[in-house]
Parts: sequence; structure tokens; C-alpha cells
Amino acid sequence: MDIKISIIIPIYNMEKYLSECLDSVIKQTLKEIEIIAVNDGSTDNSLEILNNYAGNNKNIIIITQKNQGQGMAKNNGINHAMGKYITFMDPDDFYPHNDCLESLYNAAEKNNVLISGGIRIENRNGKRTVFGEKTKEFYNNRIVQIGDYIDIYGHTRYIYNTELIKKNNILFPPYSRFEDQPFAMKALACAGMFYGLSKEVYEHRIGYKRVRYSLNTSIDILKGIKDVFVIAKEYNLIKIYNNRLKKIHKDYITSFYRYSFCGNPEIDKQIENINRIVIEWIGNDEDIILTKEKVDKLKEESRKEYDNIMNILCNHKMKLLYGAGVKTQSIINQYQDIIQNVIGIAVTQKGNELEDNINGFPIKQIDEYLPYKESICIIITTISEHQKEIEQHLNRLGFKYIIKPDMGKIELAEALHNENNC
Repeated sequence: MDIKISIIIPIYNMEKYLSECLDSVIKQTLKEIEIIAVNDGSTDNSLEILNNYAGNNKNIIIITQKNQGQGMAKNNGINHAMGKYITFMDPDDFYPHNDCLESLYNAAEKNNVLISGGIRIENRNGKRTVFGEKTKEFYNNRIVQIGDYIDIYGHTRYIYNTELIKKNNILFPPYSRFEDQPFAMKALACAGMFYGLSKEVYEHRIGYKRVRYSLNTSIDILKGIKDVFVIAKEYNLIKIYNNRLKKIHKDYITSFYRYSFCGNPEIDKQIENINRIVIEWIGNDEDIILTKEKVDKLKEESRKEYDNIMNILCNHKMKLLYGAGVKTQSIINQYQDIIQNVIGIAVTQKGNELEDNINGFPIKQIDEYLPYKESICIIITTISEHQKEIEQHLNRLGFKYIIKPDMGKIELAEALHNENNC
């Protein structure tokens, strides 16, 4: 059988979600596939689950390696891939429809392109939203030139021509985080274009785990960001720079600001590399160039933001936290003993996967809190890109007191406060 697509799944301790992931691949209408499951040193029952599935599905190939991280696991999968195309899947994700792979394959073949991709869905406790609303226009059944594209995320939404990947030696760097973006950027740049399919082709589960930005993790993130800047500069991807890279500090505020300019030479080296690339390519863009003065200023702003939200959480006014993701969970876990008069947690829509409470605080749809709209203070504890939409919804419902804390600054202040890094 000629293999049309190799699906590479790096797996480390994902017993909770692995069966759902594998089921969604096995049910695909495209049958000429191989499933390369790379067990990256799992210590739970992931390998047992894989063996059970492989016993009933001859197209599942299990590769076991010592724990080396997702990037190295994916590279191992690439080396073993026999399909005309390859794609990647995280073991806690799934395909939303049974014909996702067939649709991607047909799109690539019919349009004679090396890469095709579609719409990625983010699933936060059962609530489904389109990933990257600004990018949706590019996935409208058309060929997109890479010079016109504006984003760096979402590598699992694509299938990549295997010869393109192997001929250009495109591999994942050995980083613990931010290894996906350099791979996808290089592949898209080498292909020059992709076909954007107007179809949901991938569902990404979010909001149930928190990333810990240790010094080593932050170094890896900055190395990955530097790699992306190198590729963007090489191919002059100015639209990606303006839409995404100019805001990369805000996306990774803790990595950029937590350890910089205070005695961590490897962090400072990576920031210096990024600054240099921007100056050589764009010029002295104040939005992106980092200096010690800018870092110190934002650290001070973050501490003030932190003090302000702590004062609000600890006063006697009745309060409601909006959002049931990891940021809300973190606040409750860290400050449950001191926060006062928080009557619960609100969400726009309560999905089936969402728990009924977090540490005893009930989770309800916002409509159930309408009787309190004249008096309650709502603190929107989500990432900034969702806060404006939530605020508009709350205004339409008639809530009077709404606070939008900068959760990135609060996260940075917590790191600075708890560990006294600088």
C-alpha cells in the first residue's frame, strides 16, 4: 500500500487523552495512512494503551525512546515516515471530523502544492473557538503566498510534503518549548505557498495545564523565537513581523522579562541576538528592541498591577472571577486563604468537560449570576486577547463593575515575587 500521510504523535504521559486522540485518527476516511507513535519515555500507562491499539491496528508503529522532549520525538518520527506527506498531532488533541486528513490530502494533490492546511479549533473545557481569528481569512479554499501570511503558530493544522522536509533537512530544534514554530516557519518558507482549506481540520485542547517558565525553559523559548526571527528576516516576511513578531514580548512576557539584564548571560545573549536581527532587518524599532531600562520599567509596572489585583481580591466587595482556565486556577490555588467574598467563577458557556467547581468555588454560566449585575465586581482572569470580547458581552448583559487585569504582568510579578530572580 502506498502511504499517503504519516501521522507523527509524540507521547509523554498522556494516558488521560491518548485513546480519544488515537480513535480520531483511526476513524479517518483516508485509510492509506501510517500512525507513528513515538513514546518519549512515558512513565504512566501510555505505552500500554499504545500496545493495545497497535494489536488491533496494523498501521500503528510504536517507537520508544528515552525522554528527550517533543521536538526530538517528532524528528525520530520524521526519520521513520514513509508517507508522501507528514503531519503532526499532540496526544491530547484530536481530529474534529472523520475526513480531515482526506480533505487535506485532496487539497494538496488537486492544487499541486507542497503544504495544505485548514482551520484549527481551540477546545477550552468543551467551548470551541477558532484559533487565530485574524488568520481565518487565509483558510478560504485558496492558495496563500507565504509573503502574504501573518502568523507563526498552528503547525499541526498542516500536512507537509515529506520530500520537502527531508530534502531541506527541516527538523525540530532540541528545545523544551517553542520548537514547533521554527519548524513550521522553515517549511512554509521553503514551500513558498500553501493551500488554505476552509474546513476545521484539527482540534487543540487548551486551558487545563500551566507552563512553568523556568530559567532553562525561558532560554529555550528565546532560542526558538530567535530562530523564527532568523527565518523571517531571511525570507523578508514583513507581514508576519508586523502582525505577530512585534508582539512576541507580550506573548512570552515572563521569558523575556523575568531573567533578563540581571545576571543570566544566556538570556541576555538571546535577547541581544533578537535585537541585532531586528536592527539589521527592520531598524531600531522601539516596539521590539529590549533594553535594561525597558525591562526594569515593565517589572515595576507588573509589581503595581499585582499589588492592585491583590487589594481587589482581598477587599470586602462581592466578586466573581470570569474564566475557568489555568490562570483562574492559579489565582485560587495560590491565594484561596486570603481572597475574600469571591462567590464563584463564571464562564460564557459551561461545556460537558468542565468541572463543577475549582477548590470549592462553583463554576456557572454567566447568565446565572445576572441577579448580581448591579453590585458584583467581575475580574476577567483570561488572556488579554479574550478580555475585550468578554467585557463587551458583560456590558450587553448589564454588569456594572468590570476589571481587566493584565494577566501577563501579574504572572511576571508572581514569578519575581515568589522566586526573587532579580
